[in-house]
Amino acid sequence: MALSLTVDAFCRLVKLHANLLYADLQDGISTGSNLLTAVEVLVSGPFDKQALLDSGIFCCLVQILNALLSLDEANQKPKITDSEESLPAEKDSVADGQACRLEVEGSIVHIMKALAGHPSAAQSLIEDDSLMLLFQTVANGSLTAFSRYKEGFVSVHVIQLHRHAMQILGLLLVNDNGGTAQYIHKHQLIRVLLIAVKDFNPDCGDPAYTVGIVDLLLECVELSYRPEAGDLSLREDIHNAHGYHF
Repeated sequence: MALSLTVDAFCRLVKLHANLLYADLQDGISTGSNLLTAVEVLVSGPFDKQALLDSGIFCCLVQILNALLSLDEANQKPKITDSEESLPAEKDSVADGQACRLEVEGSIVHIMKALAGHPSAAQSLIEDDSLMLLFQTVANGSLTAFSRYKEGFVSVHVIQLHRHAMQILGLLLVNDNGGTAQYIHKHQLIRVLLIAVKDFNPDCGDPAYTVGIVDLLLECVELSYRPEAGDLSLREDIHNAHGYHF
């Protein structure tokens, strides 16, 4: 009982200060990373993850991951030449900032993957449409990130984050009991993934990533055959969107 109350109190604190997680990457504030470290301890131990899901922390992390990717993809520039290189002091400052950011992002990904294995994790992302945002984030990896990467505008780090997002979505779908099938159908999320497959360009896209999206589509179909999905079949969504032609 005491442990449950402690976890609940902590989750309320996390939800209250969730905005600090993203600010931590921008301003160097330690509060956000400290909260992430604490959450990592919780998800790695024998604690009830349902309390963390109820706190809304998973939704916050989806929003933060998407914001990080959007910021990276908007701010990336082609590689600078030798004559444009920064001063040593500036390089050190940038390196320190990147190291801190990588540490925070690693914590975010680790927490999200740990929570995604819970049967009700996908359901916890429905209320504020974070699940839809995650679908869109994964699709955008194929539609824009890889082409910008090959043009030199996006770093390999951004590509890795998109791959992590795909893995997180896969874990959500595999572990769901079928309850999210109606949401996927209602918001046409099958179509979101199909567009990424349909628009695949071998000259600038990544075949392995696209195959990963196909696997997600198959997981969606499998999900719709589970008990909580009722009579809904997401296979029909693929058929109606002419997905089998792709």
